[in-house]
Amino acid sequence: MSVVGFDIGNSNCFVAVAKAGGIETVANEYSDRCTPAIVAFNSKQRLVGISAKNQMAMNYMSTISQFKRFIGHKFDEPQMKHEFQFIPNKVVTTENGSVGFQVQYKSETKVFSAEQIVAMLLTELKQTAQENLKIKVTDCVISVPSYFTDFQRRSVLNSAQIAGLNCLKLMNDTTAVALNYGLFKQDLPAADEKSKNVAFVDMGHSSFQVCIASFNKGKIKVLSSASDPNLGGRDFDQRLMHYFADDFIKKYKIDAKRNAKAWLRLESEVEKLKKQMSTNSTNLPLSIECFLDDKDVSSTVNRAQFEEISQDLFARIEAPLKQALQDSGLKAEDIEVVELVGGSMRMPAIQTFVSNVFGKPISTTLNLDEAVARGCAIQCAMLSHTVKVRDIEVMDVATYPITISWDSVRADEQTGEMEVFKKYHSYPFTKMLTFPHRVEPFKFNAFYGKDVVLPNFERKIGEFVVNAAAPTESSDTNKVKVKVKVKLDIHGCFTVSGASMVETLPEPPAEIPKEEPMEAQSNHQPEEAKKGSENVDVNMDSENNSESSAKPETTDKKKQEKKIETKKKTTKTTELSIVKHQAGLSSAELNYLVEVENELISQIRLEKERADARNKIEEYIYKMRDKIHSDYYQNITDTDRDNFSALLSSTENWLYDEGEELHKQVYIDKLAELQKIGNPVADRHIAHANIPAAFELLGTTLTHYKKILDLYSKKDELYNHIDEADMKKVSNQVDEKFAWFNEKMQAMAQCPKHCNPVIYPSQINVEAKLLKDFCDPIVNKPKVKVPPKEPANTQKKANETTKENMETDQTPAANENKEEVHKPNGEVPSNLDMEVD
Repeated sequence: MSVVGFDIGNSNCFVAVAKAGGIETVANEYSDRCTPAIVAFNSKQRLVGISAKNQMAMNYMSTISQFKRFIGHKFDEPQMKHEFQFIPNKVVTTENGSVGFQVQYKSETKVFSAEQIVAMLLTELKQTAQENLKIKVTDCVISVPSYFTDFQRRSVLNSAQIAGLNCLKLMNDTTAVALNYGLFKQDLPAADEKSKNVAFVDMGHSSFQVCIASFNKGKIKVLSSASDPNLGGRDFDQRLMHYFADDFIKKYKIDAKRNAKAWLRLESEVEKLKKQMSTNSTNLPLSIECFLDDKDVSSTVNRAQFEEISQDLFARIEAPLKQALQDSGLKAEDIEVVELVGGSMRMPAIQTFVSNVFGKPISTTLNLDEAVARGCAIQCAMLSHTVKVRDIEVMDVATYPITISWDSVRADEQTGEMEVFKKYHSYPFTKMLTFPHRVEPFKFNAFYGKDVVLPNFERKIGEFVVNAAAPTESSDTNKVKVKVKVKLDIHGCFTVSGASMVETLPEPPAEIPKEEPMEAQSNHQPEEAKKGSENVDVNMDSENNSESSAKPETTDKKKQEKKIETKKKTTKTTELSIVKHQAGLSSAELNYLVEVENELISQIRLEKERADARNKIEEYIYKMRDKIHSDYYQNITDTDRDNFSALLSSTENWLYDEGEELHKQVYIDKLAELQKIGNPVADRHIAHANIPAAFELLGTTLTHYKKILDLYSKKDELYNHIDEADMKKVSNQVDEKFAWFNEKMQAMAQCPKHCNPVIYPSQINVEAKLLKDFCDPIVNKPKVKVPPKEPANTQKKANETTKENMETDQTPAANENKEEVHKPNGEVPSNLDMEVD
């Protein structure tokens, strides 16, 4: 089971995995732990990450970036007009009203939704994790901004399903950072002590988030969160880009704002310059060759100028910080640590603003770029139980309050409305809503209130229709209730998990009580309650739907027992079906997009195989062209060398011309043609190079056995015990191999290196092994050892000593054993060797 955390940023992504050594951020195929959040399409294939970024300037119309800003949004939302200015792509509306990106893929016009593009990125990140873990990756935890709405969260879950991932949890960015911070801290207070309050401040490429959390050993509780979804590093980049663009208009009379390609080049250079300003306050140069209209441009800027043109952006940082403090109920002095994360937090001016608000120095003990991914991997390990991690409870909260409205029982009554989940309500959490007097189907809606400030225009969460069943004839319709179970799930999404109709039936006839123990009412709580959720029964009666009604129904235990003893109620519960209309993809749409993604993955695989086959030809041409004029020079005739060299050149020309875009099998066949000529030359070179070593081994072996035969002829004591007939066989075998050895040596001396050898090293090695296998059992035959004879007096003395010992010791020992064996208590004698099971 995989344990993976994905941090999907607006600009960059990171992948963290859990291994035996701990949490590790892994590198992609370019040996870079940072993967750009960019997807591109061309006439051949789909590109993701670094490969997509490298060709962005040349193919910007079909290269998609910053698509995270569009997921879970409708095309006609006012916010989208602001986002469109950051990308050069053609954006269209899809069939369901979402944002779609129009690109050219394999010479065809295609439209991909934001969910599909995110799924493509997740597919690439999944491949990176699989390459490092060497296993199939399915289970994961994915990060999302804390300000994401229900629709946006569901869209990310849809993207994960399209990519073939099982998302165990969508985790808020700042909560993931808090988990990464708290898991490895050893100085946290005990559970019964005052909590340690830490503020986490995160500015990424496009958004600014603040979270305040309290820490105790084994527990992390999020107290508040605030954000500015439209303030990030890209906004500061834009200020610098406009600064330089205006300067270029004055100096060179060129307007980079009107040229998308030039604007992208300027953006790339500005990002590098902004990083330099984080550590350098002097004037920094910017130079771009052939920028626009074949003109080279240059300019300078320093940190003071940058901070001046971005003063209003820096001022916007203060509001979320104070909002988070206010919502947490804490004062600035109650915050012990202010921890910074996010790439844009490296700007000194932002660090100064944050430090001034909290009145204390900032801390950067975490990796600013990788903290979120590591926190997600830790959460995945805690959920999967495949990697042992320290048990720690993470209490996350909902950013926005959720309200529901429902139809009244009678037409003359007003529609009911109530806030079911307040702001900063913990999740996962379950509530039971009770709708009285419901005998007909009815519907209710879930939405964000009008006063809630959202990052998108869509406030509606969903519409739910409860199909009521016909009540029993004997039941009282005035006492019929419909109970609906709603919850904030582990992803922070609002869901309706079930509904049931409860009827009160007439009391059965009284029975004579039997003398039997009464069964106590079970206090068993559902599994969700054990996991931290709580079942809260809320009465949705239109006359009592105020906030105060959203309190758990509590009943005194003694009164319950007394009622059971005096009066018995009979109820009937019937499960009801629910029709849900929520934002997101339907099952049919999701299945279709999964098929589309699988087809794209298949095309990528085929393209990779085709490219690999083509590259093998290119590698073989370069290799053989060099070898036949160096290492293989003596192994090929001059005529064959010239012909083969010409064939290599013609194949190279074909490869870059008409062979540029052909099927894989064509490249395989072409490589086989070259190998048919080149491989024998390579084999010939290897054989001639290894034959001397093989002959040397055989010669050494023959010399070894010749020496043994000489020693045997001299009656050497090492071999004089071997039978003469056997040694004769060894002598004949050695003579035979010597003759074969001399014959082949003479033949090889007359064989030129451009011809195939008359004998190959493998054949020589076989002959040496056969000789060794035949001779070794004979020449290594051990001598028969004869035991030495003892002197007569010593043997006689030993016999007398043995006899004396037998006379003095044998009988008592036998008697003793006999007495112990017959002990009446059945104890086993200690001097007997017995095994007792």
